[in-house]
Amino acid sequence: SNSESTTNFAGDGSSGMYFWGAQMEVGGYVTSHIPTDGITRTRGIDLAYLDGTAGTEFDDIYRTDEGTFIIDWFNNPQGNHNDGYVFAVDDGTGNNRIAAVNSNSYQVTVTAGGSSQGTRDLGSINSGDNKIAFTYKLNDQATSLNGSDASVDTSCTLPTGLKYWWIGLRQGQYDMLGGYVRRIIYYPKRLPNNQLKNLSS
Repeated sequence: SNSESTTNFAGDGSSGMYFWGAQMEVGGYVTSHIPTDGITRTRGIDLAYLDGTAGTEFDDIYRTDEGTFIIDWFNNPQGNHNDGYVFAVDDGTGNNRIAAVNSNSYQVTVTAGGSSQGTRDLGSINSGDNKIAFTYKLNDQATSLNGSDASVDTSCTLPTGLKYWWIGLRQGQYDMLGGYVRRIIYYPKRLPNNQLKNLSS
């Protein structure tokens, strides 16, 4: 044993132990398993999305006229906290989207028909854990960040043609989060403002 709490055992010819999935990393937090294939590797970009192109169940899940997302994510202090996307629903382009952003300037952005419908800023995000609840509905959208009172937008057009859910980026290649998403909850209705505050706490 030494000062870093490691243990050495030379072996006795009959005792033994097995390890599976052990992983050592340099950094301030632990990531999920990184396959190494016997050599040193670093984490690549984790790309997760739900594809809503023809023949999928996207329309059974996503309601086009109203809904609510609650997203719990970890903001890595060394990650992209200027414009890293936590989550986006879009049409595969930048013309139509609703997104949660890992930023101290704004946390939700909406674009419809190539025209910005505005952003919502509820203050600074935390270094580490964050939770956001945001709704979409024609002229009745709201956002709550980390238990804040809901910020409401009563003049926002809804984007159309949405068919992808991107986790940790937008359009499959832009504005990587640099942290990780723990949980996404989706309600196919616009929840009340007080419930947004509770769900983001």
